[in-house]
Amino acid sequence: MDSKKPDGTAIKDILERSVIFGDLSHEHLAQLAGMCRPFSFAAGAVVFREGEEANELYVLDDGRVVLDIDVPCVGGETTPSAVETLGPADSLGWSSFVDPRKYRATARCVNPSTGVVIPADALLEAMEDDTALGYQAMRRLAQTVTDYLGHTRLRLTTQVVRLLDRKDW
Repeated sequence: MDSKKPDGTAIKDILERSVIFGDLSHEHLAQLAGMCRPFSFAAGAVVFREGEEANELYVLDDGRVVLDIDVPCVGGETTPSAVETLGPADSLGWSSFVDPRKYRATARCVNPSTGVVIPADALLEAMEDDTALGYQAMRRLAQTVTDYLGHTRLRLTTQVVRLLDRKDW
């Protein structure tokens, strides 16, 4: 991770442009900005791995990150399968919000990626202390998960149709 730190205004701007925090009040954005630190990953870098403890939420400002899940194969091995590609304003690591707080996919940078990261414990504590903040953040999280599931369903349906159309079955 890069050590250069955007000032509080820049961090607040990143949060304000994000899908998950964009609707929050200026006071809540300033509160969250105080918890954040910047991140910078090179192309190909792994942000987190499926099954690891989910203790941080990432908000992308620039770049692309692909989420891969391990798909079981014959013989007990697994192969990674891309389930989503995220870009600026998207968040990743939302498994840190819910038990068992394990990342459900591996996040890998497609190209250089920057943004801010929020420690999940600090964010959850703030959400519990301020129910308006908690409600708004969880509402946006629910919308993010709903959108993700819709994209995943479409992707899986497309893959099944392609398999059924294959002539070599």
